[in-house]
Amino acid sequence: MIRGEIHRILVSQPMSAQPYDAWKPPRVLLLGGERIQITAHMDEFSHVVERWQFSETDVRWYRLEKWDERRVSIKVPQRAAVA
Repeated sequence: MIRGEIHRILVSQPMSAQPYDAWKPPRVLLLGGERIQITAHMDEFSHVVERWQFSETDVRWYRLEKWDERRVSIKVPQRAAVA
């Protein structure tokens, strides 16, 4: 079974970030019911990054990566004792 998951990796603010509308960011609420403003951008290396604005001074940037889990079988030679 192949299952892909999106991982968010905290990065520093990109040098140039252009708005990116092909990625729909999630809608996140804090425990108090306050909504976090999240926007999607494309950085200078063509990576999709999300800008999470928790408050006026707390802005965090996350790079998105997709991880796939796959089962791989490998044949390993076994040693047998010589009688």
